[in-house]
Amino acid sequence: MRCALPPAGASTGRARSELAAGLWSARLSYPTPRKSAMPFRTSRVILFGDCDPGGVVYTPRVAHFVVEAGLAFLSQVLGGPAARRLFDMGILPPARALSIEFLHPMTWDEVIDIEVSVERVGEHSFTMAVGAANAEGTGTFRGTITQVTVSPQTLRPVPLPIELRAALEKTLSG
Repeated sequence: MRCALPPAGASTGRARSELAAGLWSARLSYPTPRKSAMPFRTSRVILFGDCDPGGVVYTPRVAHFVVEAGLAFLSQVLGGPAARRLFDMGILPPARALSIEFLHPMTWDEVIDIEVSVERVGEHSFTMAVGAANAEGTGTFRGTITQVTVSPQTLRPVPLPIELRAALEKTLSG
């Protein structure tokens, strides 16, 4: 994924204003996750520090984008900072699986629109689907992250707390 300066005269302001107007969702060209009735949307600017010296997005940064968007989604559905809310429920949420498919290069200073939805809710884990598109609506990456609920004392899986399960299932049913 190449990082480069935007062309002279190019503006990321257009993407930001369209996002504010709510128009970008109609331009997404990647398949949205199938099961969730209520996707969460956010945006992120590709920073200079997201790129390596060769001008390529450092691959682990995209994994960070997935985790970051998942936490923002959980913060919204739980009504407060996700990490604090989960810790208050007496669980830790480590990732069990992370999968990312790179679809199109992203450039430095480019705004990407990210959509997160719940793909699956299990007894001890849940899976979120994450997809991103650039200002032109071209999909840049898609992925999934599965998180397991574990006890902080034993580090063993425990059932999803009722509050977490209800919040996740609510997004499935709309």
